Amino acid sequence: MPRTRTGAEKKTAYRKPLYQMIDHVLEVGRNEHGLFFDNIDPITGKPLTTRLADTWGYTLNGIYTVWLLDHHQPYREACIKPLKFLAAHYRNYPWEGQSQDGYADSIESAIDLYNVEPVADAAAWIESEIRVMWAKQQPDGVIEGWHGDGNFARTSLMYALWKSQGACVRPWRNDVI
Repeated sequence: MPRTRTGAEKKTAYRKPLYQMIDHVLEVGRNEHGLFFDNIDPITGKPLTTRLADTWGYTLNGIYTVWLLDHHQPYREACIKPLKFLAAHYRNYPWEGQSQDGYADSIESAIDLYNVEPVADAAAWIESEIRVMWAKQQPDGVIEGWHGDGNFARTSLMYALWKSQGACVRPWRNDVI
């Protein structure tokens, strides 16, 4: 029986339809590098646009969770695949046009997955794209001037936590640099 903490009977009941849904999404919803299209026709399975979803990692986080529970190897491989292609094919990619929000979501996608699958190419991509995102900040400190600017802050914090690995000075001293 696959690992689970609670609701084993529900896991058994929902496993087949969940796998069918994930398998279908992985089959028709991604490009050759494993990144998700913004939208697909649910009947035909054809992409309605070639634009890629900046939230690709959020979807893969769900699939990775299923892998953690069941160790169904194709799901882990689906999560690693895009990490290998980011640096070679997606530098300065126009996520959501040129909005910092698209960059923020895509960088977060990579940071989240890199945390559990440290693919070197993904780290190189995160390093380059965080600078693209930061360059969108205006001289007065405003990013784009809407509530989505919070995503810029959240992504910057995630990046800082990744780099600091949780290290901090306690109690804080102003002379520490």
